[in-house]
Formats: sequence, C-alpha cells, structure tokens
Amino acid sequence: MNKLSDKIIAAFMDENGDIHAQLFRFVSILGGGTILLGLLYSIAVKAEFYDIASLAGACIFICVVGVIAKKFDAYNMCSLIIMLGLNCVIIPVSYVKLRSTGMASGVPSWFILGFASLFFLVWGKRLVIGGICTIISDIVCIYITFAYPVDKSVETSVTMRNVNIIISAALTMLLLGLFMFINISLYEYQHKRYEKQQEKLVSAMNTQSRFLANMSHEIRTPINTIIGLNEMTLREDDISDEVVENSCNIQSASKMLLSLINDILDLSKIEAGKMEVVPGRYETSIMISEIVNTTWVRAHEKDLEFRVNVSPTMPTMLYGDEIRIKQILNNILSNAIKYTKKGSVTLLIDGEQTGADSLMLKMSVIDTGMGIRKDDMKNLFTSFKRVDEGNTKGIEGTGLGLSICSQLVELMGGKITVDSIYQKGSTFTVTIPQKIISVVPIGNIDYNKMHKHTRTSYKTRFEASGAKVLVVDDNEMNLLVAKKLLRDTKVQLSLAQNGKECLELTAKNNYDVIFMDHIMPEMDGEKTLDMVRNQEDGFCKRTPVVALTANAMSGAEEKYRKMGFNDYLAKPISGMLIEAMLLRYLPEEKIDYIMNDDDTEGEAGIMSILGQKKKQKIIISAENVIDIPDYLVRQLGIRMLHYYVNTDHGHFEDMVEIHTDSLLSYIQRGERVKSEPPTVEAYEDYFGSLLEEADDVIHINIAAGSGSGYEHASKAASGFSHVHVYDSGHLSSGTGLMVMQAAKMALQGVSYDSILEELDDMQQKVRTSFVLAGSDQLYRSGLLNKYVWRLSKVLDFHPVLALRWKKIIPCAVFFGNMDSVYKKYIRLQMKSLHNINDRILFITTAGCSKETKDMIVNEVKKYINFDTVYIQEASAAITSNCGKGCMGLIFMVK
Repeated sequence: MNKLSDKIIAAFMDENGDIHAQLFRFVSILGGGTILLGLLYSIAVKAEFYDIASLAGACIFICVVGVIAKKFDAYNMCSLIIMLGLNCVIIPVSYVKLRSTGMASGVPSWFILGFASLFFLVWGKRLVIGGICTIISDIVCIYITFAYPVDKSVETSVTMRNVNIIISAALTMLLLGLFMFINISLYEYQHKRYEKQQEKLVSAMNTQSRFLANMSHEIRTPINTIIGLNEMTLREDDISDEVVENSCNIQSASKMLLSLINDILDLSKIEAGKMEVVPGRYETSIMISEIVNTTWVRAHEKDLEFRVNVSPTMPTMLYGDEIRIKQILNNILSNAIKYTKKGSVTLLIDGEQTGADSLMLKMSVIDTGMGIRKDDMKNLFTSFKRVDEGNTKGIEGTGLGLSICSQLVELMGGKITVDSIYQKGSTFTVTIPQKIISVVPIGNIDYNKMHKHTRTSYKTRFEASGAKVLVVDDNEMNLLVAKKLLRDTKVQLSLAQNGKECLELTAKNNYDVIFMDHIMPEMDGEKTLDMVRNQEDGFCKRTPVVALTANAMSGAEEKYRKMGFNDYLAKPISGMLIEAMLLRYLPEEKIDYIMNDDDTEGEAGIMSILGQKKKQKIIISAENVIDIPDYLVRQLGIRMLHYYVNTDHGHFEDMVEIHTDSLLSYIQRGERVKSEPPTVEAYEDYFGSLLEEADDVIHINIAAGSGSGYEHASKAASGFSHVHVYDSGHLSSGTGLMVMQAAKMALQGVSYDSILEELDDMQQKVRTSFVLAGSDQLYRSGLLNKYVWRLSKVLDFHPVLALRWKKIIPCAVFFGNMDSVYKKYIRLQMKSLHNINDRILFITTAGCSKETKDMIVNEVKKYINFDTVYIQEASAAITSNCGKGCMGLIFMVK
C-alpha cells in the first residue's frame, strides 16, 4: 500500500516539491473526475438539460482553473477559487434546490466537508477570506430554510431522507478521509525526500572533510621537509648573506602557504557547522605573551614598530576559548602587519566588568597602513573576497582570514567592528564576553620590552644526552628532518618507519618520549599506540606519546587526547616546538643543560611557556575496579588507582601483579583471597600527582558501603582543596558508566559543577545488579549477610543482588543450573523495567566461558537491541568478592 501511494504521489510531484501544488492537483483531478462521472451518468439516464449543462460547466471550470494554476504558478489563488465555487455556489444551489429535506438531511455533512476542505487546500490570508465567505454562504442557506419553508406536500419521505443522510455522511467521511490520507502521504513523501537529500548532503560534507584532511596531510608533509631542512640551513654559521636571504624568503613563503591551508580548513569546518567553542580557564598574561611572541618578529622584519598596551586592571584569569581568541588576534595582527608599509601596529587590550563574575574583553589593533575604502567595507568579512585589489596585488592571501574571525567572534557571542581612513590606517576592535575566574589584576607588565628587535642565531636550548627518544613516521624525509632538528640536543634518537618497527623497538628499549605519526599505512598511529600500551613485557606502556599530525583541523588536541596520546604537534614541525615538547615530557634527571633566559633574546619567553606541561582543567579518576575496557580508559583520559588482592601467597596489585584467571585458581583450591583498597597515604600521593596535571580532580569511588575505599579516599582528599571524592553508589561497571560520562564531559570542557550535577542524575538512573553462582566469596568478604548466605547453602539457590540506596541488597532468588539461572536473571532485568535506555549495556562476568558469554548476549537480544554492548571481565578484586560464575547486567533507565 505504501509503495502504491508513493508511486501515485510521485507521479504528481513537481520539481520544486511544493506540497500545496500537489494537493491542488490531487483535489482538482479528484473533483474533476467525480463531476465527469456525474455528467456521464446524467447523460445516460437522460436527465434534465439544466443538470447536464451545470455538470459540464463545472467540469470545464475546474479544467480552466487547473490550467491557470499551472501556467501562472498560482495554486493558492486557484485553490481559493475552486473552494469558493464549491462552498458558495455548488453546495448552496444544490441545497436550495433540494431544501425540501431541510436541515434534517445529509446537506449539513456537505457544509462540513466544504468548510474542512478549505484547511487542506488554502493557506494564509486567502484561508481567512475563504472561511468567511463559506460561513456567510452556510448562514444564508440556513436562513432560507427557516424563512422560506417549502410546501409540505413536496417533502420527501422519511425513508428517502434517512437514505440521503446515510449516503451524504458516507461520502463526506470518505472524501475527508481521502483528503487526510493524501495530505499525510504527501508530507511523508516529502519527509522521505528531505531525509534522502540530508543523507546526500551529510555524505557530501563528510567526503569534503575527508578530502580536506587528506589534502592537508599530503600538502603539509612536503612543507614539513622544506621548513625543517631550511631551518637547518639557517642554523649554519658559515653561509653567505645571499643564502640567508633566500632561506628567509623560503621560510616566509612556506609559513604563508601553511596559513592559507589553515584558513581553508577552518572555513570548511565553520560552513559544515562543526566548529565549536570550547571554553576553559586561561591566564591572561600568558595568552598575551604568546600573541606578542608570535607577532613582534614579523613586525620587526618589516621595520615596523610594534606597541602593546594592556590595562593593568585586567583579571589574571578568565574563562573562555583561549585558542579562538588567539586565532582571531593573530589573524588581525597579521593583516595589520601585511598591509602596513611603514609606521606602527598597536595592540590594546582592556576589559569592562559587566557583572560580579563577567567581563567584556575588548581588544583593538591599530595600524598606520593603507586603510580601507568605504565602498569596500561591505566586502570586508566576505569569504574569498579581497578589498582594494589594485593596491594589494603584491600581498599574499585569499581573503579568508577576516571572514573566519567574524564567524568565530559571532560563535562566542561577541562583536567585531572596523574604523578606517583610506591611506591613513585602520582600527579593528573585537569585544567578547568572558567569565572572571580570578579578579586579581595582572598589574603593570611592559610587553614592549620583552624583546629587542635584533635577529639572533640559533643556540642549543637544552641538552639531554641520557634521554632516549623514538620518532615513528612512514616518510623518510620527515625522519631526516626530525633527526637534524634534534641533533644539537644530543638525545639518543631512534627512528622507525612503521608501527611494526616501533613495536620491535619498544619491546627492547625504554624510551622517555615517543613522537608518532598519526596516518601511516597498514598500522596507523592510534592502533600502534594501543599496541604499545598493551605490549606484553613492553618497556613503554607509560611512556608519553606525542602525535605528529598533518591534519591540523580545529579540535585536534581533544581528538588526540581521546585517542590516548599525551599531546600532539602539527606539521610542519619547527625545531623550537619539538624541543619545547621534549622539555615538557622529559624527566628532569635526564636533562643535562637548559638555557637561561639571557642566553637567547626573544625565544626564551616562548620556550618557558611551551616547555611547561599543559594543565588539564579537570581530571576524572577512579579505581581499576570500575571494570571498563582498557582502550576506553585511555581514550577518555581516565586516571586509575589500583586495588590490591591479599592471598596466602602475598599482597598483589590488582590486574598488574595478579589477574582474574590466576585469582580463580586460588579460589578453586579453597585458599584465602580478599580485596583491599589503597591506603590513605597511597591516595594522598595519587591525588598530589594528579594535581600536577590538572586544576581539579573528581575521583569517583565505588559504593561506600562496599568497603573502606571511599573512607580512605575521603580522608586523603580532605588535605586538598581541589579534589572531590564522589560516592557513585554502585559497583563495578555501574560506577564505570558514570566515570565514562564524567570523563567525556571533562574532555569537552564542561564545568566542574555541571559534571557533579550529571553524576547525581546518573546515580539515580544506573541499574547495577548481579547473579551469583555461589555465595561463599561474597560472605567471606563481608558483603553478604550471614543468614542469607546460610539460607543459600541449605536451599542451593542463587541470589540476585542489586545496589539500592548505595547498599547491596538481595532482590530475587533462582534455582536450577547456571545456564537456566542466567536466562531467568536476564528475563527479570529486561522485562521488569519498561524504560530501559538502550544506548549502552555492560555484561560483566567472572570466569565465564566464551560459550556462556555468547549465550548471554543472544539471550539479551531477545528482549532489547542495545546500541553498544560491552562484555567485560571483572577485575581480580571484584572477582575475589563475588566468585567464579558471577554475572551482572549494568545499564541505565531513561
């Protein structure tokens, strides 16, 4: 039926897909066809000439109106004309002619049909006009009925009247139903067309994004070689002035090409709606220093004076998208330098407090350049449009920079304005609302004296002869560049051309830092990283790994941190950046020498900023007993502290020194095993190390009632102002679900309070339960009531335990073999709740065979198809409490 209706509807579709036009066609064809049948019937039964002529006239009228509608595309007007003809002429005349039946007839059904049809065919003001005319016409008909009653001798019989009512009601209901069916079918057909168009659009956008990413990679790879080797040329002391000049021109041209590539990638992301503002805390003085450091060299190369004036009352710390603000300012400053031949470029930064914790950040860039004509102002922020092209032919650029700046400012709720006098200069002013984190003013900082405008030669910034560094890249030229750029640092450098070579080296050597290309054939950087982290007997499981990428799209840092990389460097890689990254991650004891601030002019400030390890805003941590896959832990940047397992043979670190399979062998032999949380001192050391990497730590514990872990963590956290210990109220993967969501939010830059609010909400929605194959281990661990344990032993039943009110309580019992118990448990969980969120399910098991796990998955699918199902083996600490054969279903409700 659906296919037939689709075919019928498609036959009447026009190119524009105008639903009103389609409805008009359907109704006019339906109405015309009905009248034509009536005409043929009237001729066949030899009706009166008046009736035949009326029907023929009506048929001609509909045809004429249909032709006019198509020719002049006036479907709304023609729909109104047809409806007025029906409601104000045909129905009233028929009623007056047959009014002997009066109001107690089928005629009122036709009044309703005519009025309702208006709403299917006519819209806007014409609907109001048609409605008023129809109501007036119906009132006139009713008035005639009562004012001029017909002779009772000519009234129709009761039988005929009832037949008339039945036929009229049936026809009007049929026609109304048909109208509704047509209307709904048209909307559904239109919706399907729209969805197909959206799919094509999304596919095209994805193709464009992939193309741009690939092109970025392909273009940046040779540029990396050019800039890197050119930098090595400039480091040489015994080269002629001509070679220096040529090398400087190559460097300038290469950086300009990179800038153009970045602009195109950003514009593409904005147009695709994928550009996002990611706010976070940032230090005002550091942000300004970075902007000054990257601007003064370019200004000096053109012999321009670069002035900086920052209000001393500016707060020291703000909350906003620091990266985007720097991108906007760097773009405007770059333009100012480009279009200024002589004179100066001035950066003014000030802020006006607009509330208790809010500030309007105001940044102005003033230049003495060529200015902008008034006629060109309207095209200033248009993509690919350059103003005053006659005077800017010798200046590189695509005209994208200001367009991107404008859209970024708009995304952040700000405003960008321009004041310019042609041939005298321009002033660009950007205002962006920011939140105030620290109201302490930055004070008087003279940014104008941070650098002397003199060209300096390269000097070794640090030496680390004892450090071992590995660079992995499939491109030989990139490896050569890295080798030469790091030559003067004296690090022990190893090179690998693919993931396989990397794994061979990490199996034999303990590297301090690994630089790894992301896009490589056969085994890409993400897969190689995963294998390095899980390499049996490997030496680099915890080594910092920095991604080398040519895909420098927006949001790259978040993307690579999710993959598990510690940091990333965008190609082309400069000597200063790669050295700064090494300083960030090399152990202090491996560094022989670091330059003093006075050793070089200009670069020391940059190195001091880049060499500092980046602090995350929020780190989410937990114990390893949250039972989620290792790759998710790495992707989401979750920090783990391990439980311990005590046996008669020793004290073992959970899942490091003892694993589930070996623990089960202890249990099967009847030996003593018991889980134990870290000590208070261990938690203190752990939290202290995390605060070196982040401003705040949210540590999510398994249910406080399950042991002393929450108590130990809370005591340790009491000595730290920026550590919050949260009681999840759940065990195992139930806590894992909450940790995963919190970690995702932290990566997205969500605020501290919002994460805690989400955890409170999830705590009520997570459902954690498990069925036991035996209750001995749970009783020995003190997690099961003695009477419940004794009863289970006597009756040989298998209890189902659930987390309620942060406590473990029995909620059901099952008898029989374990396969049937698993099935009954699954049925209980899946059928007892009608609002299960089908997004994620954890099936957490302890010592179950592969066949049993497959059976459990298939059984779950009989009830609900979850989007993602994780089959997770419980940690040794969890297994020590629940014993072999324990299985739990963990999910959320809506």
